[in-house]
Amino acid sequence: SNLGSLKELKRKKFIDLQPEFNTSHFINGFGHKDKKFHLTAEWKINNKTFNKQFELPDHYDLIEKSSTKFPFKLVTAPAHNFLNSSFTETNASKSIEKKPKIKIHSKDMEKLNIKNNEIIEIGNNRAKLKIHTETFDGILPGVVIVEGVWPNECFIEGLGINSLIGADSPEPFGGAVFHDSAIWIKKIIC
Repeated sequence: SNLGSLKELKRKKFIDLQPEFNTSHFINGFGHKDKKFHLTAEWKINNKTFNKQFELPDHYDLIEKSSTKFPFKLVTAPAHNFLNSSFTETNASKSIEKKPKIKIHSKDMEKLNIKNNEIIEIGNNRAKLKIHTETFDGILPGVVIVEGVWPNECFIEGLGINSLIGADSPEPFGGAVFHDSAIWIKKIIC
């Protein structure tokens, strides 16, 4: 990485990655051949079609849209008591959060004939899993939330919520498209 040694990092306690003044204030120009700022950047040199698609700065729609087949938008946000995956393993966090649950608007619960704390099945083309419900009107109908970064073994069948989330690498330069998916919800009939 050319950022020095671990010993040096321990001694200094930080690595200053701020470029020198002229670079960080664009006095030396921008990252183009002519050093000028270009509002319509040429993102990919060998793909003119792609460049036309992203000619001007705009909203780039990367989300999975709901559909007839997958009518619900699933959001996988961190739970209030789980700062990160390390905290899913503490007894205090587990006792507060109890178990993985899917938060569903009361109107959707009524439409699906689902009750609070009922076990339902949710899924998409990637996977399906069973989960307990929680009525929650702090979201729009059609949106559901599974909070937390629960380990797979905390789910009823050992398959975690991330099995429903894609690993797509979006344009223009990759990155992550996550915390968002379209799913179906089914009542389990015994």
